[in-house]
Amino acid sequence: MKKTQVKISREELKILFLPKRLSALDITKIIRLPLKSNFTDKIDLGLTPYLVMPISLIGKNNVKLIGIIAPTQSGKTVALQVVVADAIEQDPGTLIYINPDETLSKKGMREKIINMILETPELRKHIKSLRNVSKIGIQLDNMSIYPAWAGSLATLSSIPAKRVILDEVRLMKLMIGEESNAIKLAADRLTTYYNMGLGQLYMVSTPSVEGDLLHQQLSVPGTLVLYWHVKCKFCGKASKLNFFKNIKLIDNKVRCVCLECGNYFEDKDQKKEMNSTGFYAPSGSLELPEKLPERVFFWYDSLASPFRSFEAIYNEYIGTKDKLHDYKNFWQCWLSLFWIDDISKTTEKKRQMCRR
Repeated sequence: MKKTQVKISREELKILFLPKRLSALDITKIIRLPLKSNFTDKIDLGLTPYLVMPISLIGKNNVKLIGIIAPTQSGKTVALQVVVADAIEQDPGTLIYINPDETLSKKGMREKIINMILETPELRKHIKSLRNVSKIGIQLDNMSIYPAWAGSLATLSSIPAKRVILDEVRLMKLMIGEESNAIKLAADRLTTYYNMGLGQLYMVSTPSVEGDLLHQQLSVPGTLVLYWHVKCKFCGKASKLNFFKNIKLIDNKVRCVCLECGNYFEDKDQKKEMNSTGFYAPSGSLELPEKLPERVFFWYDSLASPFRSFEAIYNEYIGTKDKLHDYKNFWQCWLSLFWIDDISKTTEKKRQMCRR
């Protein structure tokens, strides 16, 4: 049988030997952040290990929705920055960045995304011209990033996208006029890529009130909600820490107590030792399912945040006495819990949490 020689061009060889896709965790190593608005110019997941699992799912198309419910001052914005950096470096395609309103959209695009791209050499090289960089969007040589806001049908329509980010979903309304809501419209933008087995939707937010747009997502069929657990270094017992149960004032010192053995979780090292034992698990179980569903939410509170000491959290709670508005803020932005409009029900929920 006569053999036929086939000539392959250099360009075709490049296609045949495409580099293996890196984990999004590797992309965190190249990202540089402006120091004027960040703790450090690099991403340190040793400080926020509760971001490792959600970041590891970026680009894994078997999971179509990755959600993070978390308190303020806990580093959750990092996950969104990795989404953008990973897209630019490894998976270019139209990306839509949605905020609750136009002002927040322009601010978020500038402070969270554009500044990161400008500071990171590997990302900056994709900028064709600084004239293509503005506070409302950016055109790169391999993809475009478009801003949008939840109250504008015009900014949420027409553009097919490979990735869509929704930032601070708690501030987005249940309905946009009579035209569904921002989450549904965002998913519609991904339909083309979903049908190709591609595309991801990302949500990051602090909780607001039960029944709002974010809260409703947790009860959508096929949704898995995972909570951050840590192990006591003394007894090895794993648990989801609870402010009302674990935080106690002992000898005029604020302590985070292991309910199993009575020893203390320490936060002098910005909770590195405590969080190094951390892992995600569903409520009522310490085991992950063998296969993750298409929708996964990750949930943690300020007790895990390295940027808030146990004493600071306790003092914030004490400062809310007789101040309903401040207590509501503490409930949502520190404990990362959904508020119930009926205060009597919120109080009862607090009692139930203490008894668990």
